[in-house]
Amino acid sequence: MTENTNPNIIDSLNHPLAQPIRQLLSRSGRQELNKILIDDEENILEALKAGVKVESVYFAGENRLSENFKLKVPNSISIHEVATRTSKKLFENDKLSRVFALAQTPKSIGLEALKSISKDIVVLEDLSISGNIGNITRTSLALGVGGILLLNMDPIDLYDRRLIRASRGYLFSVPMITASTKDFLDYCKKNNETLLVMDMDEVKTV
Repeated sequence: MTENTNPNIIDSLNHPLAQPIRQLLSRSGRQELNKILIDDEENILEALKAGVKVESVYFAGENRLSENFKLKVPNSISIHEVATRTSKKLFENDKLSRVFALAQTPKSIGLEALKSISKDIVVLEDLSISGNIGNITRTSLALGVGGILLLNMDPIDLYDRRLIRASRGYLFSVPMITASTKDFLDYCKKNNETLLVMDMDEVKTV
């Protein structure tokens, strides 16, 4: 793409483009706007590859976008520069992002989607640590699993910035399903699904 950079640098928290960025740093903001923040070029490209609707890209100060990234980003996506000092104010206590994008929240996937997945499903119950979920997501993708089911996780938390970074953007490429434990067990009974429970201390292997 040709660099579609906004000539008006975002140099104040009062800039119209700064307001939604700040809002998306909070859980309630993501829920209200139905949008997410995606940090780093690698993660943004993974999102684009998976069909996520990226609306705009931002870079801070001297952190210019790589040529490879600019070539892969469609012309329809606007690119904006954020002054370094403004970027620091925007993110405050959150991890400062030097390259990030605003995107529409991917449509949530329900349990009925399991019927169309022929491969194994990884089920994680009450797991909330972003690093752990990210590691499991990357490993699952490498092993070719059909999807990941996160029990008792609110869909709005699925696309938290920390989780996206921890998965290196791969959570966009794997069907990520959320449901309660009760709903999942009811679904399995109704559809005669076989559950395989894993225990690290068990002597039997599969």
